[in-house]
Amino acid sequence: MTADISEKILADTDSFVRKIGFIWLINNGRKFSLSEISKLFPTPKEGRPTLLGLSSPHVTEDDIIPLVLSRRTQEELENMVDFYSGYGKEAYEALLILHFSTMAEKIRSDLNNNFEDIKRNSIDKLKAEYGDNASLLLAQYKPGIEQFLKDSFTEAALKGLSMLNDKADIQFARQYMGNLKHGRGNDDCISIIERHGDHTDIERLINLAKDTYGYTQRKAVIVAIKLSGNQLKVIQDLVYGKDKNISEIAAEQIHLLSREDRIPLATKLLHSEHDKIRLLVAQILSRDLGRNQLETILNSYIESQTYYYNVTSFLDGFLYAPGKFKNKFIWQPIDI
Repeated sequence: MTADISEKILADTDSFVRKIGFIWLINNGRKFSLSEISKLFPTPKEGRPTLLGLSSPHVTEDDIIPLVLSRRTQEELENMVDFYSGYGKEAYEALLILHFSTMAEKIRSDLNNNFEDIKRNSIDKLKAEYGDNASLLLAQYKPGIEQFLKDSFTEAALKGLSMLNDKADIQFARQYMGNLKHGRGNDDCISIIERHGDHTDIERLINLAKDTYGYTQRKAVIVAIKLSGNQLKVIQDLVYGKDKNISEIAAEQIHLLSREDRIPLATKLLHSEHDKIRLLVAQILSRDLGRNQLETILNSYIESQTYYYNVTSFLDGFLYAPGKFKNKFIWQPIDI
């Protein structure tokens, strides 16, 4: 590839082809302004239909900006950090990620003053560029928009703190976890608390789990259990709780308990109202107990007033399935 070919590729109708030429050029020292990037990789109004009737994916400026910022110097990134520019937050995040070891005090200062220094410097830039008209531009930023911008910068700062791995920063994790709109920063707060928290963080982690879903919910539950001095109690409380997802996540941690705690709890949970939990504890028991003990549990189970088919089916298969068919019943820890 040559510079001439790369320049010609930038005119291609396919955004993925343009990206190839773009990457070659920036890798060879070409600098693009943000406005040039916006023109090269605009966000399409709608997907382009394919022969299968599906939308064709596009490369947009949001995909390209991180590549560009990763090749800017620390000084260039510092100059790009701006409260009111289109990619000021992205420049700030790139600065913290690429140069986090030298940015510790800057991050903490920004969080302590709620990003007022960045905001003030950004206003000075606007006044220098637009003079008296700057006030008209600033009037567009209502309190709700300004808070959104501050939350965006806070999210980036928390990501930086999670990379610094300093115990003192747990104060920020506790302050912001669950308190930024749209779940911003929660995962990084959990990471900080996981490394430096204690049992006093369990309640706030569980409260966060109740208000979230997916990875964040799972991680909050796991860390709450990890930080507990009494994992059995926390797991029991969560397994028997009202939130089905949290109950199942907690049940997945039963295999971490001591054998003395694990077997009685798993046996009781064979009667859980949740299919996934019943099957999980049946698998745990199949690993921990011998044939005679499992047969005793199975016989007692089917004689109880209420029992469930997935439990009897699994235990029966584990005990009596012939040859290689038994392998399908071998317990495997769930990959978190």
